[in-house]
Amino acid sequence: MIFYSIYNLSLERYIRLDGTKNIRLISKIWLPKIVLLKRFKSLVNDISKLYNQKEIKEVEDSQVMRLLFQNKLNLLQAMYLCLFLTTNEQVLKDFKERYGVEFTGLDGLEMIKTEMDVCVSKINAIDERNRRKSDQDPVESNFSEIVESVESAIGRPIDHRISVYEFKAYFDRALKTSREYRREKEKLKVKK
Repeated sequence: MIFYSIYNLSLERYIRLDGTKNIRLISKIWLPKIVLLKRFKSLVNDISKLYNQKEIKEVEDSQVMRLLFQNKLNLLQAMYLCLFLTTNEQVLKDFKERYGVEFTGLDGLEMIKTEMDVCVSKINAIDERNRRKSDQDPVESNFSEIVESVESAIGRPIDHRISVYEFKAYFDRALKTSREYRREKEKLKVKK
């Protein structure tokens, strides 16, 4: 096969393609631009069939994403404080499960601090995006933002070497999580 399809196009390659709009990335060999454009339109059509725009908006719901990042930040802050002040066995176990290495004092605290900084920057980016939306500027998401949203919704990073088609399973899980958060939020509104 000389072209990539949704079954063999990696997330990494599609994110690059989406970000740069370099259609040469959909071919494994050099081909004329007219052939590539035709195949590119076909690929975009296949991807749009796989990922419904309404579902993408649900996964990218800024309130849900902000809540997920805030929860993750709170968890990391609690872990940081517990490890800074004491050596609780459960927290050490959680650290090893999260990072795949044993806790080693300052290096471990630095790993947590780095992840906390990432959460804060993502929360700030969501807030900035919401401000731009409220100013009526058109805000269009790219596929890398969708991947980030899915990663935060499922609570773990995704290997970007998987295909766009395989990513659909993670996307569906994130969609389910997003819908559960929305239902819980609605229940809380009803109780008030």
